[in-house]
Parts: sequence; C-alpha cells; structure tokens
Amino acid sequence: MYFDTRHPTLTDIVNCKTVRLHFLTTRIIQIRNMSEEVTAVSISANIQESNKESDTECLKSTSECLTSQSLFSVKSSEVFAVDEVSNFTRNLVVNILSDCLNELSVLRSINLQNDLGLNPNKLLSYVSIEDRYMGQENHAEFRINSTNNNFDKLAKDINMIYVVLDETCKEIKKFGQYRCMENTVSVVNRMHEEEERLLQDESNQERIIADIKYKCEAERLDNISTIDETDTKIQELRYQAEDIYIYGQLEVQFFDKWEKTRIEQNTMKCQNNEEHFKSIISSTKEIINVEKRCHNELDSYFEETKSDYLQKIQQWMQKYDEEIEQREGDIIHLRSDLEKITDERKLLCEKYEKQQVEINNWLEYKRIKEENEGQRLREIDAATKIEAWWRGVMVRNKLGPYDKKKKGKLQSRYNKKLKNARN
Repeated sequence: MYFDTRHPTLTDIVNCKTVRLHFLTTRIIQIRNMSEEVTAVSISANIQESNKESDTECLKSTSECLTSQSLFSVKSSEVFAVDEVSNFTRNLVVNILSDCLNELSVLRSINLQNDLGLNPNKLLSYVSIEDRYMGQENHAEFRINSTNNNFDKLAKDINMIYVVLDETCKEIKKFGQYRCMENTVSVVNRMHEEEERLLQDESNQERIIADIKYKCEAERLDNISTIDETDTKIQELRYQAEDIYIYGQLEVQFFDKWEKTRIEQNTMKCQNNEEHFKSIISSTKEIINVEKRCHNELDSYFEETKSDYLQKIQQWMQKYDEEIEQREGDIIHLRSDLEKITDERKLLCEKYEKQQVEINNWLEYKRIKEENEGQRLREIDAATKIEAWWRGVMVRNKLGPYDKKKKGKLQSRYNKKLKNARN
C-alpha cells in the first residue's frame, strides 16, 4: 500500500504532536502579523475615511457588545482599547481564517471516530506546569505511544484550534479585534517557556548526577585499594595461623610422651599399694557374709509384700476387663455412626462431581463466548481501519463527496449516509 508522499499521512500527524502544534502556532502568528501589516497599510491609506466613520462604528460596536454574548465577555471599555480597522482588512483576515477552518474541517472529517464535538465555551486556558505533570494519571486509560491516545490528542488539538479561529473570526467581524487569538498564542508560548525551563532544570540535575557518579567512582577505587590491603593482611594472618598449627603439633607430640611416662609412674605406684588393698579385701569378705544374712531376711520380707501386691494387681485387672467391655460397646456405636457418615460423604462426593462437570462445561462455554467476542471486536477494528484508510485515499485523490466540483446536495447526502452508517 503506497501513500502520496507530497502530503503527510495521518500516522505522521499523530506521531508528530510537537511538529503539529508548532505548525499551527506558526500559522496563527503569520496570520496575526499579516493582519497587523494590512491594518497599518489600510489605516495609512484610509485615515480620513476611518476618522469620519469612527463615531458610527463605535456606537454600533458598543450596542453589539451589549446585546451579544462573547466567549471572552468583552466590555464596552475594551472595545475601544484597540484601534478600529477598515472593512477590507477585516474581510481579508476573515478569508484567511476561513481557509484555515476549512483545512481543519478536513482533518476533523478524517478523524471523526475520535472527535468529541466542538465546545465553544471551552477555550485554551493557562494551566501551571505542576497541574500538567504532577497530577495523578489514569494509567489504565492512558498508554505511551498508543495509537488511540494519539488520535484522541489530535482530535482535541484540532477542536481547540478550530474554536479559537472561529471565535477570532467572529470577533474580527463584530469588533475588528483578535484578542482571542492573541490570548491563546500568549498562553501557548507561556506554557512552552515553562517546559523549556523545566528541561533546563533537568539538564542541571543531570550535571549533579554526573558529579555524584564521579564521587562514587572515586569511592569505589578507594574501596578497591582498601580491599587489596585487607587481602595482604589476610595473607599475613594465614602465615601466622600455619605457624600456630605447627607449634600445636609439636605440643601434641610432647603431651603424648609426657602421658606415657606418667602412666608408667602410676603403674609402679599401684603395685606398691596392692598389698595394702589385699588386707582390705579380707576384711571386706567378713562384711559380705554379714550382708548376706541381712539379704536373706530382706528376701522373706519382699516375698510377703509381693503376695500383697499380686492381689491388688488382680483386682485392677478385673476392673480393666470391665472397662474394656464398656469401651468395645462404645466403639461399636461409633462404627455404626462412622458408616452413616461415610455413606453421606459418598453421596456428597457424587453430587460434587456432577456440579464440577457442570462448572467445567460453563467455563468452556464462557471461554468460547469470549473468543467469539474478541474475534468480533478484531473484525470491527479492522473494518474501521480499512474505512479510515479508504476515506483518506478519497480525500487525497478528491473522489466522491470530497471532490470540490461536487458540492451541495451530493455532499449533504453523503454526510447523511456516513452518519447513518456509523450509527
């Protein structure tokens, strides 16, 4: 698909918002300068005629100002603040502005899908840079480099400039002034200067960041040197640790030999004490005999106590058997309850499986429905793009209702058909 390279395409206009605003602002300034030049020439040539008609024109302008409702709420004192101009100058400027309005109408007709309509009561007003860039943004609706958002911006800019030029044309026709355009240009220039100052502040911040990066780099190099020094110290400590390890090995060998000599000394000492302990053993045997006699007496005592404890154990066993029987009865009742609960659980599982199958079928139906809806939306989007492309081709090639030779009833019929088709 090829486009006419002599004129910018719609995509170029959307992607170059800054160029578009600069072009339109330059066109407004050119119109303003041209009107001032023509005004100066017409005033110098027709100074006598303007002096004669000044009284009547002032009376008419004041009466129109009081009866009409201007967008700028012009007062009677403001009408006489600017010198009156001739009808020739007014007609010339009005014709130039009409050409601009016709060009903007063509751009609006290309982007009708995103056009929100003209609002004569909403002119461009000054907005501080804090309100423009420091407010909350709806990121769900706004995306950077989005085609739809670019089309919306284009439609807003076209409507704003169209309203300004239309109001300027009306103001020139009625009062011979162009305060609307002058105020709009001053507001645009003021906001542009604020953005330039913001960018200058950003460059200063970048220089500060560069200085901070330089300091960070110097600190990094200093840290590297500190790390190198630490590595050398670690190496020295490693050598010291190896020396300590070798010294410890020597100490271990020394303590092993010292332990062997100590054992030999203890053995000799034990042999010397053996005879003394033999005498102690003989005396101890006598004591053991006495202890055996005591042990026999204790055994008889333990037998008696054992019989008593066996009787008590028998009683407790009987009690245990009775409790076991009672617990078994309870277990039987619990088993019957468990079987009932198990049956109910099976029924609930079957019911859950049936409902799960129904839910899966519903989810599958929902997924197929969403896929069909997405396909339908993609087809509508593709048809809209093809329609916009074909309309652009008709405008550039001046075909159908866009032909300058065919105006009037044919164009009105075509516009009605377009509105019906869009509805």
